[in-house]
Amino acid sequence: MAVSLFFLLLFHLSNLCFV
Repeated sequence: MAVSLFFLLLFHLSNLCFV
């Protein structure tokens, strides 16, 4: 569960970086 949240956060961070 914690891993899923971590990957979700990482995905959001990468999204911000691309934008």
